[in-house]
Amino acid sequence: MRLASDFFLSLPHFKFIEHQEAFNLNNTAQWPWFYLRKKQLFLFFQDATHLVTKWRNRLLSSTAQLIVGQQSITIQHVADIIENSNYTKLDHGLNRSDLNPKDRQNYNSCVKLASDNVLSILLDGTDTYGTYVYLRLLQMIILAYVEKRTRIEECLQSAWCIVFVCRMWWAWLQNKQSKSTTASTITKTNAKSKCFITKTAYLSVELNAHTLLYMVLLVKQKQLPREALNVYLFNSQSCE
Repeated sequence: MRLASDFFLSLPHFKFIEHQEAFNLNNTAQWPWFYLRKKQLFLFFQDATHLVTKWRNRLLSSTAQLIVGQQSITIQHVADIIENSNYTKLDHGLNRSDLNPKDRQNYNSCVKLASDNVLSILLDGTDTYGTYVYLRLLQMIILAYVEKRTRIEECLQSAWCIVFVCRMWWAWLQNKQSKSTTASTITKTNAKSKCFITKTAYLSVELNAHTLLYMVLLVKQKQLPREALNVYLFNSQSCE
């Protein structure tokens, strides 16, 4: 996908963006935050269902040490909710099986983890704000790319909110690691990777948001029909 769309990668002998049938936008040059080239022959979406499960699986990973600012992001915060006698299943809707790391394609557990009830409990908790933000981003992914009732304006807002939060998160990690004078470059890179979402998930978030905005602009310029913005049809969940 990145090669065909020339998204930070390119094929030396195949320039798809120079094809005479390529789409062409005229009003993105002044957007320093928009990285997709104005000419595109193909438009791609990373399957949103897989992106959602990737997001959950990263939280369940035993090797990840997700952190943002002074807040840790950990599945233990969710496990504590399940074990807390002050809450019942009616309050959060979760089961222990929703936290099973071996069940990597459990989309329904992703929806439950990102529910308003769980987010509300995390928001009111102590030292759980990092996990709240992480699962709020998961909820935004579902709203932007899977939920069919989401208006296109909300899709765009959610998609780009995820992108900008992830960019700031990564920039913070870069700055934090650059201040370390004892660790080697390889050690710093590995440390950053453990504290962040996977590279595949991050690139998927970026590419999906860029493609969504690109398609909205094509519709506004009447190069595509409005029906092209039914992005919920572009994921495998709608086929299952």
